[in-house]
Amino acid sequence: MGEEMNPHEKRRRESIAKTWRYSEAMERAIELREKEPAKFDSLSASTKLSLGHYEESRRLARELGIDTSAPAGAGKGGNDGR
Repeated sequence: MGEEMNPHEKRRRESIAKTWRYSEAMERAIELREKEPAKFDSLSASTKLSLGHYEESRRLARELGIDTSAPAGAGKGGNDGR
């Protein structure tokens, strides 16, 4: 497991991580998946695909030490982090 990551892959991951932005909508989808799976199942395939990209980007951001917590004021409606 101690293998070095090739430089291209490292740059790709860093690029993805650095472009990650908090999204209220994606955070709500995560909560829906955990608390109300039946409602989550009714979400569109494109929303679920977007959620997968969002979670992978967030994971990579965390690996780089980027703060992925909700910004001040998030969760008060209308703020999706854009």
